[in-house]
Amino acid sequence: MADTPTIFHIAQVIGITASAFLSGTTIALSYYAVPSLLLAPTPLLLRQWRAMYDRGKVTGPPVSILSGLSYAYLAYHTHYNNYKNPLLSTGHASDTSVAGLYVAAALLSLSVAPFTTIFMLGTNAKLMGMCDEMEGLGVGEEVQEKGKRESARALAEWWGVLNACRAFAPLGGALVGIWASVR
Repeated sequence: MADTPTIFHIAQVIGITASAFLSGTTIALSYYAVPSLLLAPTPLLLRQWRAMYDRGKVTGPPVSILSGLSYAYLAYHTHYNNYKNPLLSTGHASDTSVAGLYVAAALLSLSVAPFTTIFMLGTNAKLMGMCDEMEGLGVGEEVQEKGKRESARALAEWWGVLNACRAFAPLGGALVGIWASVR
């Protein structure tokens, strides 16, 4: 077994920490922020949702990519350089199975973007359209999607549900990354 370089352990810490951080911040938005948004009048709800969304779209993707690249690095070097954690390895896991776990962790961490595109893009677009519409509204006025009578409040609540579901992908990445790291 080759000696495991420090950069390998740093990549383990970065991959696990980044995916756990992304999962935690994502679920926190749904669990703490969205219920608070729902207490606000519609124009304020939309302004706050947009601010939250704008921050998330700037921070979430780089963290997801950082985590995914860290796991990809670990998969490559585990498979081709026979790196294992000599303190925790049982000697029973093959290099290929540990590399496969790191690949799974990478895919889970990176799957936030496809999930967002497939399941959340429509809701995001509706909310963004309402944000644009609400610019001229007073505090007590409702913004509704034209023709469907969907309220901003209902869309924000649904966004929170979808966002909570999205948090499980990077959580899975962190858990699989931990599992691979201790094998």
